[in-house]
Amino acid sequence: MHDRAWALARPGWEADKSETSVQVSLDGGARTRPQDKAGVVDFSSLMGMVAVQLLIYAAGLGLCSLLLRQQRAAMAHWAAFLLLQGVGFVLLTHRSDARTWWAFVGSGLCFTGGFVTLRRGLLVFVGLPTRDREQAIGWGLTAALMVALGPQVDQASWRVILSYGFAVWAIGRAAADCVGPLKREFGRLPFWMLSVPASLLVLMSSERVIRQALNMNHPIELHSLTDGSGAVIYGYLIGASMFCFTFTGLLVTRLVKSLHHTSQTDPLTGLLNRRAMEAQLLNELRRSRRSGSAFAVVSLDLDHFKRVNDLHGHPAGDLVLIETGQRLLRAARSTDTVARTGGEEFIVLMPEVTAGGAREAAERLRQSIGETRFEIDVEGRTHAVRMTVSVGVAMALPGEDDPRPLMQRVDKALYRAKSEGRDRVAEWVTTEAESAANQPMESTTRPAPPP
Repeated sequence: MHDRAWALARPGWEADKSETSVQVSLDGGARTRPQDKAGVVDFSSLMGMVAVQLLIYAAGLGLCSLLLRQQRAAMAHWAAFLLLQGVGFVLLTHRSDARTWWAFVGSGLCFTGGFVTLRRGLLVFVGLPTRDREQAIGWGLTAALMVALGPQVDQASWRVILSYGFAVWAIGRAAADCVGPLKREFGRLPFWMLSVPASLLVLMSSERVIRQALNMNHPIELHSLTDGSGAVIYGYLIGASMFCFTFTGLLVTRLVKSLHHTSQTDPLTGLLNRRAMEAQLLNELRRSRRSGSAFAVVSLDLDHFKRVNDLHGHPAGDLVLIETGQRLLRAARSTDTVARTGGEEFIVLMPEVTAGGAREAAERLRQSIGETRFEIDVEGRTHAVRMTVSVGVAMALPGEDDPRPLMQRVDKALYRAKSEGRDRVAEWVTTEAESAANQPMESTTRPAPPP
């Protein structure tokens, strides 16, 4: 019979201190022990509290998985892990001298199945193969052996070894697979936050396996608050709770990074957008003022881009923009920053460069667009499109701290390149005297005529 502590939540119920409850002895028989004193949590009550806590966590993650579509698969796995652990503890509360199948074997199947979903959820989260065949074989063999052993007390020691041993294997394999990806994406702190509950469960389960292997005649099942079972129960609760909160923290961190990336990235080309480029430009101005280093801004605008949309459609125009971004990335230096600032306009920020170096780099960018035709595949038809680009170049002035005048100069240089025939580089040159007088002059470099 179950301890009457389960009824403490019922209004008007008060446990009778003189009552007795059943505790199963090692030989499978039953003996009576005094009811726990008021204020002391007994085995069934502790199991119930742990089960409720885990089920609440599972419900929370399950609801979040419905709201967060991008991370739904991983969150659903982790919710299933906590659900199976909670159901396992619910079944533990039904352990008695009757030794029913669900209370002894079913709970073990829930615990081991939970660790399978935990590992699979981590693999899904970091984008690795889920290793379903390996996990199916491992859990299938373990479950088959547990079912074959049954709930009898004479096989309890083997069932303990199987249950805890599988937990060690599943968590260990998950750690081996996911350590590298988690550390690379989230850094050291979140990695250690996830390592603590994993290490706790591995150490706790390993200790139970070793203790049981050294004394097979004394089963150390989770049956009462003896043989360190209380510490194991609290360890499970702490570990599962830390898993839940760490999972939530990792998900929030990834979502914040994703939102930041979306706000800084052009969705079509994958380059930085105008907002991100403006932030980069401000940072470069500050760095230039501190170090005195020179840098340049290059503005590029595709010539007659509207013709592509008119002749071949907007999908073809999108492909031209994507290919333009890729060509600019390949032609730019590794230290340069490339952004699409709107329509067919691109900006390249060139740190640590002289005026001559910026002019040469701009010419290289122009050639990367115009020298080779664009092969555009639209609806199964390939179109060879020749594109050219007009380029404006401007150097940052010494001590300049406002990006707006710099962008005005580069826009004027680009406008000059357009007005003088397109497909050329126009440079805004400022001498020291002109810089002091704020009277810049312009110069234009034209491509060599075709042979």
